[in-house]
Amino acid sequence: MQKFSSNINFQAGAKSVSSRDSAWSDTFFFVATLNFVYHSFIFEPASMMCQNGGVLLVFLALIAATVSLKLPSYITSCKRNDPKLDQCIVEHGQAVLERFSQGEPKYGIPRMDPMDITELKVTQGSAQVGLELTLKNIKMYGMKHAKFLSSKTNLAKRNAVWKFAHERVEMIGDYSVNGKILVLPIRGEGKCNITITDVKVDFEMNWNLIKKDNGKEYINFTNTDLKLSNGRAYFKLENLFGGDRTLGDNMNAFLNENWKEVTQDVGPALGKAMGDVFTLLVSNLNNVVSYDNIYPPS
Repeated sequence: MQKFSSNINFQAGAKSVSSRDSAWSDTFFFVATLNFVYHSFIFEPASMMCQNGGVLLVFLALIAATVSLKLPSYITSCKRNDPKLDQCIVEHGQAVLERFSQGEPKYGIPRMDPMDITELKVTQGSAQVGLELTLKNIKMYGMKHAKFLSSKTNLAKRNAVWKFAHERVEMIGDYSVNGKILVLPIRGEGKCNITITDVKVDFEMNWNLIKKDNGKEYINFTNTDLKLSNGRAYFKLENLFGGDRTLGDNMNAFLNENWKEVTQDVGPALGKAMGDVFTLLVSNLNNVVSYDNIYPPS
């Protein structure tokens, strides 16, 4: 059995946000690009904190219930009856990815490259025969280079399948590990670098429309499914086995020689953490931009 838990912090202008949430409330062009894996992952309800004095920011939810914004001026919406709707989504969605990677505070979208992950834990099996891995103070790079490959969007059925690619995703920070990975014992704590290349994401979503007090309809996602593949993974864990250079070098060599199996073991937790965070982020946009602004009628 594999268990995941995380505590994720990200920057949005002057705000620092910490999230532990399971909601899959997404939005127009963006949500699937930065979701990475397909295993179930549970967060506790979101809590948000301002850097200035640690004041809790509950006002985001209140604003979402009362404010309706238009899409940013640099986003071109796609009309519902456009015979080339999918082409429109891909073309204009790509521009959105590039702009949103640096954040859009007005819409509650924080900086996403690098993205800050304060803590991520992976537990496999029992304490006697399993693996416990904790990553802390992780900075994740590469989101701004995501490519929107294709779209199959059916507004009548309220369903869409979007495909994305990331050439390289790099995570740098601190780690601690104890247990067994594959068949070998592993323990240590120190600095780490985990790099994944040629990441492909297929993201399917279903939604309904909800009407808010302002009389406007908003997208509410009811189900999502994500499939992930990657070309290669690279691992560098410093200070393994109490700083024993020989054992540490051998273990890093083993991890990189068996990258595919290692990725199957620990990749889902890493990817799901990233995916749930971005889902939470784009839900802020979805909460304040109505369906008619995202997909306007003819």
